[in-house]
Amino acid sequence: MGSRETADRQRAMRRHAKGESPSSVYGSLGYSARWFFKWLRRYRSGNDQWFRERSRRPHTQPQRTAPDLETLVTQVRRNLSARDLFCGSQAIQWDLDTLEVA
Repeated sequence: MGSRETADRQRAMRRHAKGESPSSVYGSLGYSARWFFKWLRRYRSGNDQWFRERSRRPHTQPQRTAPDLETLVTQVRRNLSARDLFCGSQAIQWDLDTLEVA
């Protein structure tokens, strides 16, 4: 997200605060009504950083592989690759089966 978008958000709220209509503000800046009212809601929240984009990353990743297993898979793959062996998913699974991990 560039500084242009951040500046547009701040500019839009300043113009609206001075009495300009929402449609006039977002229309002249080239944005939608939905965009304008999203930022108006955040502006009115009282948060000093209202104009910054928020992360859309999920708070949790329930399907993610456990970090210790992820590390083991990486090690197995590197080991296979170092020995010039096939290191695709099936080969990794075979090695993990041998190690009685997965």
